[in-house]
Amino acid sequence: MKKLVSIFLIGVGLVISGCTHTSEPGQVNYSLKNNGVNLKLTVKYDENKNVTKTIAKNTYDYKKMGSTKKEIKSNLEDNIEIYKEMDGVNETLEFEDMKATETLIVTIKEVEPDSLLLLYSVSANEDGTLSLDNLGKSLENVGFTKK
Repeated sequence: MKKLVSIFLIGVGLVISGCTHTSEPGQVNYSLKNNGVNLKLTVKYDENKNVTKTIAKNTYDYKKMGSTKKEIKSNLEDNIEIYKEMDGVNETLEFEDMKATETLIVTIKEVEPDSLLLLYSVSANEDGTLSLDNLGKSLENVGFTKK
């Protein structure tokens, strides 16, 4: 379960498989699928290729993960406490009988540079922006696929 939390924090989302939608100007999509965890991340960026917002839509299938609803709920609720302390981070969680669904919206300009490092394993630029290229490399290093 600790590994699940680490993977999510590194990538804001999780697991190895195709991407979500076709990319549009100003937007690129990543996905990761592994052992019952399905992470879809939309990254919005400006004309300078600096990330402006990320939207993660993640699902956690308890059975495929080899866990119970109670275990997953406990782990995800630990994340809630971390996110509550971060400006610019909004999270919603829904727990159903067979799966949990999480939406995590991060508005980059509102997030402290240290929090960007925690969320994405990428340091902010000197001006506090987050490079699309650097974020993409970090996500791909942990198994996300881009389209």
